[in-house]
Amino acid sequence: MSHFWMIHTFFMSAALVTFGISFFVGLLFLCQERQLKNHRPILAWLQRLPSLEVIDSLHYRGLFIGFLLLSLGMISGAFLSKSLSGAFFTSDPRQIASLVTWGIYALFLNVRIRSGWRGRRGILLSLVGFLTVALTFIAIHHRD
Repeated sequence: MSHFWMIHTFFMSAALVTFGISFFVGLLFLCQERQLKNHRPILAWLQRLPSLEVIDSLHYRGLFIGFLLLSLGMISGAFLSKSLSGAFFTSDPRQIASLVTWGIYALFLNVRIRSGWRGRRGILLSLVGFLTVALTFIAIHHRD
């Protein structure tokens, strides 16, 4: 049982950190975009950022890697649940929230790939998704 717990914790923590980094990169994109539209620097260090295209690509890669880590975390969590309760899925609010989170990111990645949502629109969607997911998990874990 303990090895499932460690594996699950590792993958879910790595996914959260990766999504957090992607969130930060998305914020950098919005700052850089605003700076370019205003033709003046908001902050001096923003002038050293790479192009919007590079930042957008880094953001997407972070979301993709986070999604893979989340998927692995959910699989290991299902095995952890099986070892603890005898069932892969027990309708625990954390399991439901994880499935919803996975669905949100799967939808976002699918929309980005299929319809080419790049730049501001895609980043805003992912930032709202990250905040929603983070608030949901805080509420669920605070309840316990």
